[in-house]
Amino acid sequence: MSATVIPFPRVKNRAFVTRHATRMTQMAPDKGEAHLRRLLDQQMDVMRRRGIPEPAIVDEARAVEAAIRAALWHVVIFEGGSA
Repeated sequence: MSATVIPFPRVKNRAFVTRHATRMTQMAPDKGEAHLRRLLDQQMDVMRRRGIPEPAIVDEARAVEAAIRAALWHVVIFEGGSA
């Protein structure tokens, strides 16, 4: 049995997650969703170029999306941002 290690996973980078969540609050909802989609596509492309297996890429992309959406709501609710 072997494990796939994601070097420097984005989901653990709180500054990255918070920066993109905050950016999304400054956009119209449809633009924010498009921003998130582009960001996830870009991150997935980088992982593919690094030779990370596709199932691990999908899992990491889902984790990043969930982290950004959670941070987005934190900004909206606790910091008075708008979504």
